[in-house]
Amino acid sequence: MSFAHLADNLSELTPLSHLISRENVYVDPRTSAWIMGKLLTLINFIQGEKILINDLSGDNIFINRREHYVTIFDWTGAALNIGGVSKYLIADRIAQIAKGTIRLLGGNPTTKKLPESPQLIGNNYEAYLAELSAGKISSAKEAHQRFYDLVLSAWPREFYQFTTIKKED
Repeated sequence: MSFAHLADNLSELTPLSHLISRENVYVDPRTSAWIMGKLLTLINFIQGEKILINDLSGDNIFINRREHYVTIFDWTGAALNIGGVSKYLIADRIAQIAKGTIRLLGGNPTTKKLPESPQLIGNNYEAYLAELSAGKISSAKEAHQRFYDLVLSAWPREFYQFTTIKKED
């Protein structure tokens, strides 16, 4: 298996779960936006290809912090569904990545509350992550479009360096 298109060296790839469990950090909202946005792009693509991926946990999602690449490591549980992927399953996969993003932000995926941040203008970002994590949107295309509309209304379109926040013990 090669990840040459994602990193020059495998040590440049980090599972999302390691940020919290090993590095003891969370990401800030703008960093989470590029991660979530790229995951929604991926879900939108694989939905169009009639593919269902089962493992969207932080252990299976890898990022290249410097280049802003996001990938799924293990595709062995993915399945081609000739008739298409059901809306229920797409909503579930979108909910999985939204809950993971809430955790990555240091929030609570059950209450859907995020820590306070000056980057959160109003409560729209938190509210949309909550909506996605509740499985209320079953179209990856719609989820993706609305997500980017929200993000671009809150933050300028520019490269934003990967930024973390130390977990409080």
